Amino acid sequence: MNSKALVTVLLILLSGPHSQIAIAQDNLPDIPSYMTQSIIDSNALSHVRGRFAVNMTAGDSNTQANTAAIALGTQNGPAIGIVNGMQVTGSQQANLPDIAIATIGGQAFAHSSGLISVNQSSGVGNAQANGAAFAMGFEEVVAESVLSAATSNAVPIDAGNSKRHQSVSIDDTAFHGAHGLVQVNQSAGSGNSTANNFALQVQLGAKP
Repeated sequence: MNSKALVTVLLILLSGPHSQIAIAQDNLPDIPSYMTQSIIDSNALSHVRGRFAVNMTAGDSNTQANTAAIALGTQNGPAIGIVNGMQVTGSQQANLPDIAIATIGGQAFAHSSGLISVNQSSGVGNAQANGAAFAMGFEEVVAESVLSAATSNAVPIDAGNSKRHQSVSIDDTAFHGAHGLVQVNQSAGSGNSTANNFALQVQLGAKP
């Protein structure tokens, strides 16, 4: 029996729905002085297996977290898997980029399988988190994931450029053939907060 990938994706773009990799020249700053770019290139992590997590960011004062818990209960004991927490950075100043780009290329995670968690950001003061909890047992079974991402306290410094461009993109083939649980947070800009939480608990029934 072929299993299918369960995909949860959060994409945040404050300046408008620019989802294409190609960037129209009219939308770009005339003379960009500061650019942040985060790229997971084609075939970068294809055919990987098991539990793997990616945190990639470009810019200032960005926070990221990938957390997972797995609990297997014995016949006489509970199975409790809990992921809980919040991340916040201290207050500081950071320059706003004229151009902020986050891209996941073609076949980047193709034919991968397992628990896949990806955070990718470009810009200032973005917070991202992926949480997953699994529990399996005969007695009490509890699985809970309440990991949260609070926007960092960075204070963006605007250099006065009237044209700014933020772009996020995931190629159509980036997760082709992937199996398992896939969590993706992707953002470009400033002050974005995204989180994915997943919990699965399995009661095996009466003890033998």
